[in-house]
Amino acid sequence: MNLQILDKSPHLANVLMKLYDKDHLKDLLSSDIDVSKSKFSDNITELFKKDLAPHETEVLSEFILTLIKEAEREMRIKLSSRIAEIDEAPLSLILNLANADIDIASPILEHSTVLSDMDLIYIVKAQGSDYWEAIAKREHLGAQTIDALVDTKHEITAVTLSQNDRVVLTSHALQVFEKLVRESDDLAGALIKRHDIPQGFVAKIYKHVSDELKTYIQEHNKGALPELDFIAEDVALDFTEATKKPQDAPSSKIIKAVRNEKHMRGPTTVDSLMAILTKGDIETFTAMFADLTGLSVRRVHDFIRETCPKGFAIACRAFEIQKSDFSRIYLLTNRLRSPSGIVNHKHMVEILNYYDTVRTDTARKIVGRSISKSSTAEQVN
Repeated sequence: MNLQILDKSPHLANVLMKLYDKDHLKDLLSSDIDVSKSKFSDNITELFKKDLAPHETEVLSEFILTLIKEAEREMRIKLSSRIAEIDEAPLSLILNLANADIDIASPILEHSTVLSDMDLIYIVKAQGSDYWEAIAKREHLGAQTIDALVDTKHEITAVTLSQNDRVVLTSHALQVFEKLVRESDDLAGALIKRHDIPQGFVAKIYKHVSDELKTYIQEHNKGALPELDFIAEDVALDFTEATKKPQDAPSSKIIKAVRNEKHMRGPTTVDSLMAILTKGDIETFTAMFADLTGLSVRRVHDFIRETCPKGFAIACRAFEIQKSDFSRIYLLTNRLRSPSGIVNHKHMVEILNYYDTVRTDTARKIVGRSISKSSTAEQVN
């Protein structure tokens, strides 16, 4: 630093000497009183507004950098925070601070208006994830900077950016996030709570999010997203053709008996279903459930045998079978899923949680479409 310049700049020299005094500096950075908060900024801003010559600006910038390097950690952060508020701070100083250790850089990256989009993009490419996260918190971000942050494909940065409701996400960001949400429920949660997300985007990510987020979407987007009623679930939950071999399926004799007995006992009810199942007669239960719902015996049987029988949960929802009865059915049909007879409690919790997320009207539409498709196929054949 060329201190000889200060001989010709007495005002600059006086301010720098005061700033270098640790007690005076501590007072300027005091956070106890609002007035004190602005003292440092006012002092430095006043200097930069005085039409300093280039060499004077250079001296001041070097002095501030030296001051920060020599200060204790808490004071370094406060110094950086105050400088971030100064719109007249020279770019060279801001860039130096923005690329310093993250505790110094963070306030600058988050708040300094001196940094342009090109400056920020350069920092994104040159620095690591801590710097990306800080930039993602800025009040104003241009489209190019947003895309640069998104292209890092860093989960925490993506979540931070999505939680920042002061910026508008680009179409490129949504395209990238559509893939990232499949591995990150935190990102999905942040996105669906934004007010500027297109309806179609939520519909696209719906099948990839957790049951908890599905419930949130159903509760908060029921009117805005009618297409959610027709989203196919994973693991072939939109009642596609059964793929498992029909092991332990009801025999044709049992199916015929159920149909014949229907004329004597009347329509199948939930009570009659539970009575048969309580006796341990899963085959007759399956045939009766098919009769109640209009679904094929094969399909009902294969749904029940699934480790996590989501298709069966949808069918139960469609015909308003209560959760308590559904849980009993799950337990009493466990031998179809586990020959050892041991109930997998993790799977049971998962399917009961899933049952809670399925709306009755949605379930009815899915089951109705399935029955309609089956009837059409039979007529064609």
